[in-house]
Amino acid sequence: MAIKSLAAAGLAALCVLATPAHAGLYDLGELNATNYSADFSNKVYGGFTDTYAFTLVQDSVVGASVTNVSLYGINDITDFAATLDSQALKYKVTDEGVVVVDLLYGTAPAGAGSHNLTVSGVAPTTGATYGGNITAAVPEAETYAMLLAGLGVVGFVGRRRRAR
Repeated sequence: MAIKSLAAAGLAALCVLATPAHAGLYDLGELNATNYSADFSNKVYGGFTDTYAFTLVQDSVVGASVTNVSLYGINDITDFAATLDSQALKYKVTDEGVVVVDLLYGTAPAGAGSHNLTVSGVAPTTGATYGGNITAAVPEAETYAMLLAGLGVVGFVGRRRRAR
């Protein structure tokens, strides 16, 4: 009888501690000149790999940051990593003793079309949270107009100097 009780308790503990790997796909929508930033956050349990998809309307430079904050080791995500279109983000940790901040950050040029930010790690069975932001530097039409006007002025000045 004691063996059955011990086996049942062991099985129950295994079920509670064994947290399956989690994979989520989230759509952040389109980033453009008026909607150039997207925020996200997620509460995770156990191993996870979350992918945040977004679309750029034109070529731009994309910046991404992902943060996990733990207090006394609670909410700590281990093996915390992120990639922006398969390019690993840089990792920085700030340990103030009581509070530990894990920061993943980076920038990359990106063409128009679909892109992904993938966040992964292992959270405690009690859960952990992370949050972040993606920002695209999408030039407005006025920027291109000013660039063309500036190039025209430079060309005009160059032509006048050659004529002299």
